[in-house]
Amino acid sequence: MAGKGKETTLNEVLEAVNRGFTEVEKRFSKIDKRFTENDFRIDNIEKAILGSRVELSNLKFELAETKQNIRDIKEDTIFLKDVAEKHSKILKDLDEERLFTLNYVKRLDNEAEKMKAHLKIA
Repeated sequence: MAGKGKETTLNEVLEAVNRGFTEVEKRFSKIDKRFTENDFRIDNIEKAILGSRVELSNLKFELAETKQNIRDIKEDTIFLKDVAEKHSKILKDLDEERLFTLNYVKRLDNEAEKMKAHLKIA
């Protein structure tokens, strides 16, 4: 093998080829390392996505529970309002009954006074 006035021996050619292969192996090693790093990143992203999905699922469940709690509270509020209205009507009726009774007692007292006065006169 001749090149620009210098002969290259077979050993020199083999060394050059070996250096080339060594350089190629280093580059492949770097590429493998980058693939490994990217695989690691992708795994982390997949885990994060899975975690987000689980979190989203949990939030959906909590939202459904909260909505049910709100419906229950609304039902309880309606029930309590109805009970309060009924009790208010009962209290109003009792108050009217009390006023009627007080007036009736007052009339009876007046009648009793009139009878006492009439009996003393007679």
